[in-house]
Amino acid sequence: FVTDKWVRPTSLCKWQLYNVEDDWINIFTLPYTCTKDTRLQAFQYRILHRILPCNKWLNKLTIIDSDTCNVCDAVDDIEHFLFLCPATRTFWQHLERWWNGLFQSHASLTLKHIIFGIYYDLNYYAEINFIILLAKHYIYIKKHYKQNICFFAFLGILKHKLMIEEYIHKMNNTFSIFEKKWQIIYDAL
Repeated sequence: FVTDKWVRPTSLCKWQLYNVEDDWINIFTLPYTCTKDTRLQAFQYRILHRILPCNKWLNKLTIIDSDTCNVCDAVDDIEHFLFLCPATRTFWQHLERWWNGLFQSHASLTLKHIIFGIYYDLNYYAEINFIILLAKHYIYIKKHYKQNICFFAFLGILKHKLMIEEYIHKMNNTFSIFEKKWQIIYDAL
């Protein structure tokens, strides 16, 4: 009965151009594997279901008059809001350079990585996905309040989050897990 009534959510159909058809289980579980922060998990859920209040969506609901970006004149859909806007592109380029310098790697953050996360096997899987998710939330907050997006300010937020994580691990006598997972990044901040 359930199989007969199941209908693919329209939001998933709209993501088809990214060829993630077979990866939805990994994509939807990713926020739960990289963070315990329910606010960040819910934020990723809103992105995946295309209900993030960017200007295109708000204009469609007749909440605002224009669907264009507040920074540039492009249509402000989710992809533009989180990645394609010149202000966010610069931010992601800084993050990519910082990450690659830290781990001597050649990782490339694409639009697909930013929207869905990096859900295939690689070193520091949980760490990079947590940082991407936190960065998307940072961009959302800054754009919502019409403030400048600054990579160095984001690093301060990341350090604060890691200090909280460190404290929790110390209180639970699991500091060695924290060290193994975050020490390189924590020391760089």
